Amino acid sequence: MSQVVNDGVGGFVQSPELSPSIKHLPLDRTLYAGLLTANPPVKPTIAEGLTDTGKVLEHYQPCINVAFEDKNGTTREETIRFKSLADFSLKSFVAQSGLLKELSHEKEQYQKLGNELRFNRVLNKALSDPITRQYFLNFFKEMMNELDGAK
Repeated sequence: MSQVVNDGVGGFVQSPELSPSIKHLPLDRTLYAGLLTANPPVKPTIAEGLTDTGKVLEHYQPCINVAFEDKNGTTREETIRFKSLADFSLKSFVAQSGLLKELSHEKEQYQKLGNELRFNRVLNKALSDPITRQYFLNFFKEMMNELDGAK
């Protein structure tokens, strides 16, 4: 449901609909925003005119440096920025991080492979025979050795 506000000049402004969990901040209230970055402020300041969370995020430009460890044990530091409330979601974290994108892609590939192994009747029948299963294992070992040699 949209909110109709009298702008005081004889007209009315109809604001866009918001999620039920996000409310407009009335003009007679104060929005207090806590620490939005890893670095404490040198001197606290008063920022006026920040009437919604979008303006707060735009004004303070919060970000955080995160150290990720990849599967080789190497630490990769990446910066996650918050420009809207949607940036606090897992999907946004993954979109902003190169390592998380790689891991997400790898997860999808493993899920596809798992589904193929579960639902492919021809493959299941082939793997149920011990001789055919051993043939597949040898084939994949040789293929992995070739791929490792190509690096």
